[in-house]
Amino acid sequence: MYPLPEAQRDRFLMQIVVRQPSYQEETEIARRMGVRAPQAARVLSTDELLSLQSLADDVFVHHAVQDYAVRLVMATRDPARWGIPDIAPHIALGASPRATLGLIAAGRALALLRGRTHLLPQDVFDVAPEVFRHRLLLTYDALAEGVGVDDVITKLLSTVGAPRVAPQQDDARIEPAPPPPAVAPADSVASVAAKAELLRRLELLVTRRLDGVMSGDFLGVRSGPGTEPAGARVFTPGDDARRIDWNLTARSLVPHVRTTEADRELEAWIVADRSASLDFGTAQREKRDVVLGAVAAFGFLIVRGGNRLGMLVCGGDEVARIAPASSRTALLSALSRLYDSPRRAQGPAEQADLAATLRHFERIQRRRGQLIVISDFLDGSDWVAPLRRTSLRHHVVAVQVIDPREFELPSVGMLALVDTESGRTMHVQTRSERLRERYAVAATERHDFIAARLRSAGAQHVVLSTGRDWLTDITRFVGQQRHAQRRVVQPPYGAVR
Repeated sequence: MYPLPEAQRDRFLMQIVVRQPSYQEETEIARRMGVRAPQAARVLSTDELLSLQSLADDVFVHHAVQDYAVRLVMATRDPARWGIPDIAPHIALGASPRATLGLIAAGRALALLRGRTHLLPQDVFDVAPEVFRHRLLLTYDALAEGVGVDDVITKLLSTVGAPRVAPQQDDARIEPAPPPPAVAPADSVASVAAKAELLRRLELLVTRRLDGVMSGDFLGVRSGPGTEPAGARVFTPGDDARRIDWNLTARSLVPHVRTTEADRELEAWIVADRSASLDFGTAQREKRDVVLGAVAAFGFLIVRGGNRLGMLVCGGDEVARIAPASSRTALLSALSRLYDSPRRAQGPAEQADLAATLRHFERIQRRRGQLIVISDFLDGSDWVAPLRRTSLRHHVVAVQVIDPREFELPSVGMLALVDTESGRTMHVQTRSERLRERYAVAATERHDFIAARLRSAGAQHVVLSTGRDWLTDITRFVGQQRHAQRRVVQPPYGAVR
């Protein structure tokens, strides 16, 4: 076997390094081949393969992403001009124009596999090592110094800057190009049909899974005392003296207090966070999808018994207020507005952050009720103080939405991390085990700190993850609430009915 000439190697799209199998993989190979050799099965038909190739060709490439691919290739030919003079002595021959075409073609295929119809700089970044590996010819100095082609590619990718985008969305905004509209036009029949189908399926999923968990009862454990007489019981230390029944006390010569039926109508509010930090998800869904599902789950539980539900949507330019209502139609309308809330490439406005929204709730809601706050609580504002004041009067449930990747970094080499609210980009070498351990420790400490702040504010803490069945977690929480509610509502020993 002899190495192919450079012109022949350049015709291959990618060079993928297949390393020796590990001990476990070698054992599995021996097990499978030692019994009966597995038979190959067709995965795709010819027509399906051609259809996928056609779909990959139709993936949209923004001119800023195309420029990023060109700059990567140009930097291999003249590293000093593109700010990488230290790798210039190591490259004898840079990549050809086929490398530019290869970056875009492979990036398109990767974007399609990731479920998108547009190309992101991250796709180009991820396929670059395989596209460049066989196209760069190193000098004898590089070979003498032990510098490999992967070392050169890593330095290249960490130096050439990528355009800033709002990741994980079909309408990705890429600077400096003017952003397209964040949502489909209102008159788009396809977008309306897709939204209606999603809301219908969400309602069906929630009502089926939660059917029987709640049956018209109020959801909060701190229900109002009510005004309808229900009976009387012996006075005990700590009872409200204003509820003493003096007539019964005079007849029995023992102090008694009146008991009343708890008000069955609950006015609840949901604060839904739609800030840019929730436009993220590396598991089964994005965090904003879990927020929508959680709003639907709690919403259907609240309105099914005739209770009223209002909503405050924060994280944008201003707080969106949806007036309380008790009908299924009103809830679906609120879910539709929440679904249509645009994505953002920057943080929330000062008057629409989480703290400002909670202060707004304090002003508009005087009647005792329930507040459900659904967020990742990564908001930089001081939301603890208004949440603590709110919990003194209302039953507060804090639903924290997380993603597994927020707690650990994958070992994938050089990785570009983008803060979706500030736009800051940081390139980190994730192959460093020490870095990954420090990141995991810091992420766990941040999560524990948020949980401690929620508990100190008097809120009940529920955690939903994009990598778990979030509806099961809500069902478990609601079941625990119902059990606690029975303990509160059950008349104490000695009550008179």
